[in-house]
Amino acid sequence: MDSSRYVVVGVLVMALFFVALGENSAQGWDHATATFYGDMGGGETMQGACGYGNLLDQGYGLETAALSTALFNNGLTCGACFEIMCVNSPQWCKRDAGAILITATNFCPPNYTKPTGNWCNPPQKHFDLSMPMFLKIAEYKAGIVPVQYRRVKCFKHGGIKFEIKGNPYWILVLLYNVGGVGDIVNVKVKGLNTDWIQMSRNWGQNWQTGTQLQGQSLSFQVTTSDVLMLLRSLVRNLKYDVKRFVMVVSIKERNGDFMIRKAFGLFHYKVTHGAPLCDSATMASCISSVGVITMVVLYVVGVTSGQGGWDTAHATFYGDMKGNETMQGACGYGDLFQQGYGLETSALSTALFNNGLTCGACFEIKCYNDPQWCLPGTIHVTATNFCPPNYTQPTGNWCNPPLKHFDLSMPMFLKIGKYKAGIIPVQYRRIPCVKTGGLKFEVKGNPYWILVLVYNVAGAGDITSVKIKGSNTDWIQMSQNWGQNWQTGTQLLGQSLSFQVTTSDGRMVESDNVAPANWNFGQTFEGKQF
Repeated sequence: MDSSRYVVVGVLVMALFFVALGENSAQGWDHATATFYGDMGGGETMQGACGYGNLLDQGYGLETAALSTALFNNGLTCGACFEIMCVNSPQWCKRDAGAILITATNFCPPNYTKPTGNWCNPPQKHFDLSMPMFLKIAEYKAGIVPVQYRRVKCFKHGGIKFEIKGNPYWILVLLYNVGGVGDIVNVKVKGLNTDWIQMSRNWGQNWQTGTQLQGQSLSFQVTTSDVLMLLRSLVRNLKYDVKRFVMVVSIKERNGDFMIRKAFGLFHYKVTHGAPLCDSATMASCISSVGVITMVVLYVVGVTSGQGGWDTAHATFYGDMKGNETMQGACGYGDLFQQGYGLETSALSTALFNNGLTCGACFEIKCYNDPQWCLPGTIHVTATNFCPPNYTQPTGNWCNPPLKHFDLSMPMFLKIGKYKAGIIPVQYRRIPCVKTGGLKFEVKGNPYWILVLVYNVAGAGDITSVKIKGSNTDWIQMSQNWGQNWQTGTQLLGQSLSFQVTTSDGRMVESDNVAPANWNFGQTFEGKQF
């Protein structure tokens, strides 16, 4: 079935440099603000958006904080540890207070109806501390104080804890008490009678699978952000058309050493003691000559496209032949006809949607392995909506994790499958998006907050980063609000606007001065194209 040919082009030796921080060094500090919530007993800090329960029972205690959107990272920062100290406010910072160590256990939600005075609104970096932690570094009457913070290693007693919930058809596992980097980016589970099964993140640090595993002993593989994010950054920065990568099979820490198992051998390195935790967002600040990690990476470059890269899923349809019910949707698009997507669209299940980051990606889909219901040929669709899971219906709901599923517009479904089929098995693969005209930037919001919908994106189609620049500012990193809506709290009215858009393949397009200085909310502007 896979007729693509791949050739091993060479061996690339990459060196990762880590900064070894002294205990009193201020290197790696960033600026934010801090408030408090709850009472001295930790009231209101229990439970929360990370999925933890009684923080006292689970070992987090009162040394916790809720994070603003800019730091929360859709829950992926849950479990990370931070060192925080009050700065630049002699009136309110406690003298000789030093720093506090806290764990991220909750989310401080934005309030867009209150554009000023809400410290948790993007793009502000903010810590909403438990009251006892706030009072260690600042006076009660201050209310809010400026702080400096940095990521630090988490120290925990005992091993990682796995709290298992769910039903016979669906398992939900809360992971807590994670040492080291603290925040988890990948979890796999293995039953006594199964291979390793990739789990998907449900919310916070709750991970799920629809595989039935009752009656089997369970094993887990847990990957944290320190090593995985570095590897991803390196892959994204390669100047090659990487089709397949000999990637990490497992990463294990043994007495400060990391054992990296790869498809072609075992590699070993030791991290310099005291090295800070690096992720894709702080890669540049981690480069130093103090410690060196050298990895040998085999990369494989595709030389023919053929029919390679197909994966299996299922497909249904929603709406009618005119596309009713497919408009709007969780990607933030509006009238799909006016925006150029038409009827060639699909809603994606959780396993494919990726919290909206897959919005705008294009797929080629064909029905297969069901002669009774399949029609010949393939279709091309763009991801424009989300097919939500239904956990009250563990069977028969094709959009429940970890199932890969396309809920197509009716016209697209009927090109590859018969109406009476209802659901069909399909094969799919990512393909480049072909669009007419440039990127479109629809600007919404208010004088204190700008929300930009980016659409009509060619190439990879799905956006991973957007930056905005006013005629009087430097480049400002925007944060994802929902779907392909990107936001900033910087006031830019009266300035011409430029945009940098980066897609998942690492390509970036800069569109300078696409919006004139007299732009207004509700207008759409056209930029360059990939």
